[in-house]
Amino acid sequence: MQDQPLIRVEGLGFKIGGQSILEQVSFEIKKGEYVGVLGPNGGGKSTLLKLILGLLKPSAGEIFLYGTKAAKFKQRYKLGYVPQHLSLSSPGLPATVLEVIQSGLTAKLGPFRNLKAADHQAVEQAVELCALGNLKKQPLAGLSGGERQRVFIARALAAEPEVLLLDEPVTGVDLASQERFYQFIAKLNRELQLTILFVSHDLGVIVGEVSSLLCLNKTLVCHGPAADSYNDGLLNQLYGKSTHSHLHHHHQVQK
Repeated sequence: MQDQPLIRVEGLGFKIGGQSILEQVSFEIKKGEYVGVLGPNGGGKSTLLKLILGLLKPSAGEIFLYGTKAAKFKQRYKLGYVPQHLSLSSPGLPATVLEVIQSGLTAKLGPFRNLKAADHQAVEQAVELCALGNLKKQPLAGLSGGERQRVFIARALAAEPEVLLLDEPVTGVDLASQERFYQFIAKLNRELQLTILFVSHDLGVIVGEVSSLLCLNKTLVCHGPAADSYNDGLLNQLYGKSTHSHLHHHHQVQK
């Protein structure tokens, strides 16, 4: 069905050691949406992404991907993921930019399959999209923060996903690179019709970029069009009155 949501979450809950991280979260996301996932530290944003990706198991509720229960969904490569931290010293992390990008095909092909012509083409398209042609042979460790983020995006795009999940991807990246990054993600959403979930703590910036907001503070505080959802009441619910005026001012400056 054309209108079937790509992601449907019903009554989702998650606990660790008896501590509730998420409670009764329900929402739907359809193809082509650009969703900003917002909330305070500890509000459950990163946990939500990991639950959608199958990296964590819900304590309650259900997640459906393309109409199928997440536990039975086999085409995980349709979900691209850029984590907040990917250590350069991670075991087995390839040395060069091209090798990092090629490693993004593992979820789609399996760990031991040789790349075919179509796979190499998908990698080259990801390289081109992310403007990394002149860096392909460079070691990842020698790149700037902004360049590294483009590499990790290309790695996620190599498997030709339909949904891209980004967990605070501009953390530690300079402001100029952040601005270019936001423009690039908007372009992917617009030109490739990629469905995007972008986790951010920077409310002032993300509100101006996304089409809708999904706001978490253990429970679902709001989900709807960004222009309609952003208001003083939302800031108070998410961050409390002590930070509300600062965030509102920051949003006005970013505009």
